[in-house]
Amino acid sequence: MGRNWDCKGEFIMSRLRFENGDLLEAKELIKIHQVNCQKTMGSGIALRIKNKYPRVFNKYVKTCEKFSPKELLGRCLIVETEKGSGEFIANIFGQLEFGVGLQTNYSAFENSLLILKGFLINSEKLKHIKSIAFPYKIASDKGGEEWGKILEVIVDAFYNWEGEVVIYKL
Repeated sequence: MGRNWDCKGEFIMSRLRFENGDLLEAKELIKIHQVNCQKTMGSGIALRIKNKYPRVFNKYVKTCEKFSPKELLGRCLIVETEKGSGEFIANIFGQLEFGVGLQTNYSAFENSLLILKGFLINSEKLKHIKSIAFPYKIASDKGGEEWGKILEVIVDAFYNWEGEVVIYKL
């Protein structure tokens, strides 16, 4: 992972934006959140996604049943909220277990974002999307990782992508 912030200055100034508002009400077509590898969306934004988008939760559970937790860690599952809606949830498998505290696996989180970026660049269904949304303190608030470190991973993953990254803070 690069740490040359000078090269990323333009991205930070022009394509990284913070918004006050609810991630689930965001206009961006891809909303990103971190999940564990244990078939559990029991708190925070994950619980809200489970309740608002049952299709997303069901696909997540089926994926967790198909693969072992260790196989899932560091992967990304993108699910359309409703068939044909054009709105997606990106489930970032950055936690092996669930709970509050140091649960985020830093390298798995980073790998998941790089996979997501690959989908944004290469997938016919997603490459038209030029703006994505994250919750403020993703992988930090409940996942326990340091927010500054996580923000740096997000910047490093997306600075050479053409789109905008929006971080929503309630």
